[in-house]
Amino acid sequence: EGVAYSLRHNLETAEETGAEIDVMYPAGGAVKSRIWMQIKADVTGKKFAASANTQAAALGSAILAGVGIGAYGSFEEAAKRTSKPAVEYEPNPENFEIYRKGYEKYRDIYENLKDLMKS
Repeated sequence: EGVAYSLRHNLETAEETGAEIDVMYPAGGAVKSRIWMQIKADVTGKKFAASANTQAAALGSAILAGVGIGAYGSFEEAAKRTSKPAVEYEPNPENFEIYRKGYEKYRDIYENLKDLMKS
């Protein structure tokens, strides 16, 4: 849950700079854990569309090579043709509210420790 709180913090920071994030597209071995994906969705309030591919680094390398040799016209095209969400996780509003309280504590702890962590 602490990692999910950190993810929410990072998402909020990105959104404060103008990024628009509606759906998260996780990849790699962690997508095999339904509970882990659901916790992340519940904590962040974001939909998670988990990839069926658990070898994200290998796929990324293949996409780079494919774009490089002209097999794909762009990275966007390559991603659309090679990556399909296998499972989608919608945030549970009741859990989001429970985690909101935990997130407030996380942020309080972070604010009180950030100077100490910096040193």
